[in-house]
Amino acid sequence: MAMAQRIKWRRLKRLAEAAISRTVAIHCSTEIPIELRAAADIYAEHMDIVLNLQHVKSEEDVIRAVAHELAHAIENSERHGEAFDRAWAKLYDKLREDYLKD
Repeated sequence: MAMAQRIKWRRLKRLAEAAISRTVAIHCSTEIPIELRAAADIYAEHMDIVLNLQHVKSEEDVIRAVAHELAHAIENSERHGEAFDRAWAKLYDKLREDYLKD
């Protein structure tokens, strides 16, 4: 049996806050709509991210979902498109690299 991955929540929170210069709260739920992997509320001083544990299960899933929601804050948009995809990819790469550092 494989060992379960331990997610470094405090490290991820710190990196997310550094990426958007806001306080970030990361919540987990199984009660958000099944079609959403994650959702976010973005405010001037903070951001709440909710991960859907029906989909987001591994470290990789968590990093990808958090980066996606942070990209919405950086792009200041709920829309997806080329600019969003570039911001998401760049943020994901940086977040993942920094998260995996020892």
